[in-house]
Amino acid sequence: MIELSGHDLNIDQCVDICRNRRKVKISDAAMQRVRTSRRAVEAMLERGTVAYGVNTGFGKLCDDIIPADTLGELQENLLKSHACGIGEPFGEDIVRGMMLLRVNALIKGYSGVRAETVETLVEMLNKGVTPVVYEQGSLGASGDLVPLAHMALPLIGLGEADYGGERLPASAAMRKAGIRPLERLEAKEGLALINGTQAMCSVSVFALYDMRRLIDAAHMGAALSFEALRGIVDVFEETVHDIRNQKGQIESARRMRALLEGSSNTTKQGEERVQDAYALRCVPQVHGAVLDAFKHVLDIVEREMNAMTDNPVILDDERAVSAGNFHG
Repeated sequence: MIELSGHDLNIDQCVDICRNRRKVKISDAAMQRVRTSRRAVEAMLERGTVAYGVNTGFGKLCDDIIPADTLGELQENLLKSHACGIGEPFGEDIVRGMMLLRVNALIKGYSGVRAETVETLVEMLNKGVTPVVYEQGSLGASGDLVPLAHMALPLIGLGEADYGGERLPASAAMRKAGIRPLERLEAKEGLALINGTQAMCSVSVFALYDMRRLIDAAHMGAALSFEALRGIVDVFEETVHDIRNQKGQIESARRMRALLEGSSNTTKQGEERVQDAYALRCVPQVHGAVLDAFKHVLDIVEREMNAMTDNPVILDDERAVSAGNFHG
């Protein structure tokens, strides 16, 4: 079981959870942060503090104060109104990634949701209830409101979900899995569930994971080409690449040396010819540029996997700050 803290999730763990169905749990420290954040929202409501999306309307209606007895209805209506995606459904791994990444964001303790809301989402992950989420509809600059609304609806027994290979009304899927849906959402919770970048981030995670495997395969293919064409291996000498001073190129040359170590199907410079064609000679320069780009994007995405992407942000001093961390 993988423990989630909100701070150190990586793409290998994400793929293990979402494709291999590794179960998850939330760390005690993270759950304490969730409860503290929820108490801050409740304290703001008791004081009559006006906070966007907590006791106001959304978007252009942000100056409209919502009566206290309809705050839960406001959050439910938010999910219903935004669940308007179209196109083909995302694959199960992508949707599970969305769920996992949203949990990881919520447990950072700046969203103000109840502990039971996060726990229900985790229970859905662990028991294999996967919401039906459509590929088209993300707002991008305003976050993944539409796909995350489809992801969140089953929490309250609405929408559709896959369970045991069958597409069902979410209420039936939850019942078959033995999960009790939330009776209702409370103030801030609907907004906290959908305000973020978890759809685009989930797609990025799996694209990067599969890209990494392709990079590995590309190096293996290059090594096979060297053996098939009796390539000159001097081109991979460490000093040659150190003096170019490009990290990806240095790493690529190291990989090629390791793959071709001990090969009897390659040659040394001058044994059969002076030099090879670019297709062999420039493998580290080309693959290295790909490695540099890959690592740059991986760094951004792994930080986003452990980011707080909500609005407003509920701070430790019980203030709700409206900013733009939902921007994708």
